[in-house]
Amino acid sequence: MTVCKKCLLTSDYPGIKFDSEGVCQLCRSDDRGFRSSPPSRIREDCRRDFEETIERIRGKYPYDALLCLSGGKDSAYLAYLLTEQYGLNILAYNMRPGFGSNLAGPNISRLVKKLGLSLTTFCWPPGFSRAFYRHLFTHPLREGLTATVCRVCHLALLSSAIRVAQKEGIPLVLIGYSPLQVTRNWFYELKKETFMEQYQLAGDFREHSVISPEIKERFYFPGGGEDLSFPRILMPMHVLDYPSEKEVREKLQQLGLLDIRRTLTRRTTCDLRWLMAHCDTLHFGEPPFRDWVSEKIRKGEESRLKYLLAFKLISCLSRLRLLKRGRVRPALKKLGLTEEEILRCLKEARESEEIFDDIYRINPSRDIIGRTKISEFTTEDTEITEVTE
Repeated sequence: MTVCKKCLLTSDYPGIKFDSEGVCQLCRSDDRGFRSSPPSRIREDCRRDFEETIERIRGKYPYDALLCLSGGKDSAYLAYLLTEQYGLNILAYNMRPGFGSNLAGPNISRLVKKLGLSLTTFCWPPGFSRAFYRHLFTHPLREGLTATVCRVCHLALLSSAIRVAQKEGIPLVLIGYSPLQVTRNWFYELKKETFMEQYQLAGDFREHSVISPEIKERFYFPGGGEDLSFPRILMPMHVLDYPSEKEVREKLQQLGLLDIRRTLTRRTTCDLRWLMAHCDTLHFGEPPFRDWVSEKIRKGEESRLKYLLAFKLISCLSRLRLLKRGRVRPALKKLGLTEEEILRCLKEARESEEIFDDIYRINPSRDIIGRTKISEFTTEDTEITEVTE
């Protein structure tokens, strides 16, 4: 297997070609395999819509917006922008399924105190959490656990956030996705129709006996029948000024909001992400996100040598069953699953993520190779939805 001399894509990647010097066609092309970015005109229109929207709703509701706050750098940075730059009255919302890192809670507590936020949390009952994630780990997509679990967990987060917003009479739900997390249907605003389409991946789990009426009441289920207003779901950092990830971490430390060491992704990510990475690495023979990392290398945002060594180390540690075992083993125990059971389910997986067009696709370069851009932005794609007062 050949590895590109400039990024990390391999010769077994669909449609990839190498020249005589061992460089892939993405590194040689003009667009260099980047995800399509929206034209500046569309970004400006959406930014103007965001600023006009918050001015229109300011002070007219119990809270101006609900912000999904994870304790990571991006939602923390958005919380700072919303409160300090735009002066919004924010209700921070945190969903706690029971597998979070030991930094997430303290990070959130510090942010809430420093920025003067109100906070509401949803701690999942252990039995529900176990059944929910067991279902996902035993019904993966062909592309692996990383392509499955995060996608549905995100839908659960959105569903519960929508429910809180409906109950509290909040017109906006805001998510801290960075400009790297963009596709055609996931730019700036997530439409209600798109959200409802994504629910198909969860299958029939919502009818599972473990979901009690009390738990169902904490989520918004499409077609639930209750006539409540549906809030707008916006991703403001797609259109606001966003520096590099390193600069965001440095800014948070400079402001005294979060220590830079407590915002590293490997430290704030949940235990299930490490379990997914471990099992996907064993199943596919390499860690997930090679495609995404390669794109960042081509953009000059990451070091090829750093990730080349990191991928080799992760693969080796996974084979030796040493990869973050202090977090992988407890996650397996909580789920009541064995590594062998999960790997067997991965081997038998049939459904593909190709039916989805969202930020959780882990192969951003595939569409570039096929000359089908992930996001060919048009005016129709960014139709503005007004908040009804």
